[in-house]
Amino acid sequence: MREKILDEEKSENLQIYAVWLNQRVTDEKDEIDESILADPRVTQYWDEEGITGTYFAQADLGGLGYSGFVYDVYYVFGPDATWNLEPAPLAGAGAPVLYEGDKFLAALKTQL
Repeated sequence: MREKILDEEKSENLQIYAVWLNQRVTDEKDEIDESILADPRVTQYWDEEGITGTYFAQADLGGLGYSGFVYDVYYVFGPDATWNLEPAPLAGAGAPVLYEGDKFLAALKTQL
């Protein structure tokens, strides 16, 4: 994420919302190294209850909800996106983030 997205795309218009989830037994808020995403364009959240993982799985945005719980994914929305029943329009989605950096960046560039 740092090298493929934040270091590569310099646009001040980029806004990233990173939601850290308690997905594994070893996942704890105090163990997250938020410095890996330290950038003024990134806002980080901790979702202890997994509300976002359940919501996005049920919404099945980008066809990523097949497992019933979504994590380690990205969703791209443009500057005109709104959130009524669900966020839209979706400009890109993929998983896992670690291996989808090029696709993630390409989707972002279409919206900046």
